[in-house]
Amino acid sequence: MRGIRYLRSLGFDIPAFHPSEHTHHKSLFLTHTLAVNDFLIAAAILPATAADITVRDIKHDLTLKHTQTMIVPDGWIDFRINDKTQVCIWLEMDMGTMDQKPFRKKISALVTFSKEAYTRVFGTPSLTIAFATPTGERRFNTMLDWTQKELTALHAEHVADMFRFLRQSLPPEAKEGTHSSRHGEDEHTPFGSLIETLRLEKQRTLKLPDVSTVYRMLVDLGSETSGNIPPELHETIRNVSIGFGFLAFDQLPDGNKAAFIHRILREQKYRNSNHLTLTPQQAEILHRIAGTVNIAYDPGQQEDDTQRNFPYADIEKRMPDGFVLHEP
Repeated sequence: MRGIRYLRSLGFDIPAFHPSEHTHHKSLFLTHTLAVNDFLIAAAILPATAADITVRDIKHDLTLKHTQTMIVPDGWIDFRINDKTQVCIWLEMDMGTMDQKPFRKKISALVTFSKEAYTRVFGTPSLTIAFATPTGERRFNTMLDWTQKELTALHAEHVADMFRFLRQSLPPEAKEGTHSSRHGEDEHTPFGSLIETLRLEKQRTLKLPDVSTVYRMLVDLGSETSGNIPPELHETIRNVSIGFGFLAFDQLPDGNKAAFIHRILREQKYRNSNHLTLTPQQAEILHRIAGTVNIAYDPGQQEDDTQRNFPYADIEKRMPDGFVLHEP
């Protein structure tokens, strides 16, 4: 599960996770969960690719189900642009399984909730309802059509601008036996979808952070989320930050290099590990982050982990001059 973990990195108030809800995964439910989590991960690390954006809060449906009894989104994200403009995204991840009648019933419920209870429950009037689907163009157009029909039936055409519809690729782990392309489909990734939703691509040129800023962000993210989010997501943060450290090592300041080396030595000692192997999804996240600072990284094919393997051997020999190697 990949969604809640980036939450507390920015000081998010996240209640305890309830693993019992995921004891028995059906295939479709698991695919839906992976798609939601991939979207929320992208939201959490979007500031690495868009310097004017900050994330104030992220809520997963697993948390929301225990804090409210009304209609619950698959995810809720509080973005700030230039620390001023608030843009809150209500995520509905659609897997193409809902027929017209229940889908339109959901649209009606969302319209009612937005008018009667949303501000009280979430503490803000800012609301953009984003329906994301990884199931293709046909479903995308169908959702548009059904939403338009329901808003017309409700005489609520004036709230149409509250809705957004996004095409999203499935995360690699949800594609059995396939390898996701990283070329020509950026607009369908969570990053592309989020930027599209916030309408930033036409308003400004994205300002990319430097390598050390991204590395510190990932390290801080792992430290601040430890113990507060599901273990699987924290493991993703940890592994991606280590992978980024290897990729960016030569561009890091000497102080960061020394800290990274000591971190790897601790990994060797306390985890009894001599290498890190990323999952395909973790490698895809690393690819995206590395690309924001112009570091080339190709995760390779899903069935071959060569490009996803980072050996720890002889890391201590890379200690910069003037820094002392300490026993972990």
